[in-house]
Amino acid sequence: MAAIAKSEDEPPLAALVDRWLERTPGLEVDGFNFWGKFQQSVHGLLAEEEEQAKQETNEKLQSR
Repeated sequence: MAAIAKSEDEPPLAALVDRWLERTPGLEVDGFNFWGKFQQSVHGLLAEEEEQAKQETNEKLQSR
């Protein structure tokens, strides 16, 4: 009975989940745009890789 009484004083599960989601990075007010964020990340990664490749001085590595 004590555990039940204690649980009535604690926040409901929905409130806890809501607080957790508020701290989740990448969520926007109008919804989470997974594909947009994915494309942005991939384009950034490819740009970094391209820049590193352009700066490579070892000719054997450049032709791969």
